[in-house]
Amino acid sequence: MILFVGITSHWIDDDWKLNHTLLDFRPLKGSHTGDNIAKVVYDVLKDFDLEKRISAITLNNASNNDTLMSFLEMHMVSNGIKFDAVQFHIRCLPHIANLAAKDFIKNTIGNDAGLIDSCGIDDNDDESSCVPTSALIKIQSIVRGIRKSPQRRDNFKDICILKKLVPRIPPIDVATRWSSTFMMLQFVIEYKLPINTFVSQQKQMRKYELDELEWNLLDEMMQVLKHFGHCTNAMETDCYPTLSQAVPWLESLMAFLEDVVNPAGLEKKPYGYPCIPSDVINDAANVAWTKLQKYYERTDSTYAYACATDRLTSHEIDDYLTAPVVIAIDRVTKKPINVLEWWKTTGVSLYPNLAKMARDYLSIPASSASVERIFSAGVDLVVPTRCSLLDETIRVMMCRWFWTWDRKGEVCPTFVEDTDVIEESDEPLDNLLSANTHMGLRSGLSAGVFHQFTFLAAMNSLAYKLVCLGSLSC
Repeated sequence: MILFVGITSHWIDDDWKLNHTLLDFRPLKGSHTGDNIAKVVYDVLKDFDLEKRISAITLNNASNNDTLMSFLEMHMVSNGIKFDAVQFHIRCLPHIANLAAKDFIKNTIGNDAGLIDSCGIDDNDDESSCVPTSALIKIQSIVRGIRKSPQRRDNFKDICILKKLVPRIPPIDVATRWSSTFMMLQFVIEYKLPINTFVSQQKQMRKYELDELEWNLLDEMMQVLKHFGHCTNAMETDCYPTLSQAVPWLESLMAFLEDVVNPAGLEKKPYGYPCIPSDVINDAANVAWTKLQKYYERTDSTYAYACATDRLTSHEIDDYLTAPVVIAIDRVTKKPINVLEWWKTTGVSLYPNLAKMARDYLSIPASSASVERIFSAGVDLVVPTRCSLLDETIRVMMCRWFWTWDRKGEVCPTFVEDTDVIEESDEPLDNLLSANTHMGLRSGLSAGVFHQFTFLAAMNSLAYKLVCLGSLSC
């Protein structure tokens, strides 16, 4: 296995468009400890001459990320650069939602996916004597049973047709992605009738049959989980700024869970929980709320949240704060309104100084989804027929790939003109990558001067986002 650190840049251009691109895809030597990753991140910043322009770092909540921040602060301070590991720390909101949702699921229908290996359908033994006690393990076993062979898949599709449902195969969940569990549970509830029929027809599957109490619990818990799903979907986009929505989303989720925990005055509940919860749902909601509260309190230590959310207190600022509130959600489509359009058409003329701040802070992503997509795309590059590629070869190919195509899949002329250099030159790959990386940044991104980059670095599923304030020019 080869470990990599992927680094992407995010910025708002002169036309108030949010952009992002890959900067580097660097092999990680040694273990993925916080101090080791911090050294790689700092080296990348030095290569781009950006170590003095960092204003915030967004990363997920893995335990070694606090260590990363501490060691990065040591590297910065030892080189005379002002850096505060706590003040600059922004946490990935979808990952926070992931942790809370997994706690909620664990306390309602059972532990996470790993338990299925000790009590569930085995690929080599359908007659396992283990009797599952967790509803989640039952559901996972049913899904695996349906997907196990072409014959079972066809059988399930035929049952779906008989029940007048579109024939589909249930999605399988992944332990590290709570949203995959959510989609699996959504499917199971929608296809309750064909699933019950399928289980009753398969002798080996009957021990996984869900009783009516378990089905009712599933319906109830999905009323809670769908709000976590909305939050995750909204925060994982690269199409509009997300940091300004991070704190409001946390507050919204916590307020909804408070409604679940406190059933008094049900008809007056603002967040629409549809029924009085069972004790199981009530207790699980308490656990999830506690998890969210833990990270909500930490947002007070990072000023970027306040800047992006407009929680500020000068003449221009007072005018801004007393102006009428602009609704950030379209009342018809229920989709977020791109705040950059408002700043471009209205805000920049009314509040020119605040507009500069908006360009600095609104480009900071609130999630690590962007860099995770980089690693997902890497699967298309490192296929079984290319399993002997050197790590430096993978690095150059990944960078060239993303420099050649932009987010819409269109060719970027700036990079196409220079990619032949990589193919024809005899220089070491590291020298070529360094030269072309600087070329791409300056001529491909810095068409003039712009106020901010956000750099996002990740090692596999661990993500680190670095925000660069200041300006770069051709």
